[in-house]
Amino acid sequence: MAIKKAAVGGGIVAAIIAFTSPWEGERHIAYQDIVGVWTICMGETQGVKPGMRMNHQQCAEQMARRVPDYLGPVDRLMPGLPDNRRIAYTDAAWNLGVGALTRRSAGADGQPRPGTSIVDLERAGKWRAACDRLLQFNKAGGKVIAGLKRRREAERALCLND
Repeated sequence: MAIKKAAVGGGIVAAIIAFTSPWEGERHIAYQDIVGVWTICMGETQGVKPGMRMNHQQCAEQMARRVPDYLGPVDRLMPGLPDNRRIAYTDAAWNLGVGALTRRSAGADGQPRPGTSIVDLERAGKWRAACDRLLQFNKAGGKVIAGLKRRREAERALCLND
């Protein structure tokens, strides 16, 4: 997916929605995701309760309101990124939570290794390694999930598309 420089504001949000929404799908009735989190629309989890219902327009409006909640931290943690990496990392944050961007790889002893989070790597100028780090977030409930593996590969491909 080729991403041109998005306009400030709504353009980047629209590009993120265009990348993210096909991965999420759209469900109008609240459901529990693969790890039991109540979810609705295109991956929204905040405030979702069993039995909730939303229509397509409500889902689209909700996503447009919520994407900046993930893009904002990406931009604050890693200012000045090109749009392809902003979109890839925001998609990952939407799916995994913003904390995934700062999560460090575990060493052989199981302890986090300094300098190994996406944010650490980007800040060190190791953006290719940061993009590669996305691939490690392919599990849910401790198991590799084919859909997550494909999503992380797509994020990485976009991330590396300079």
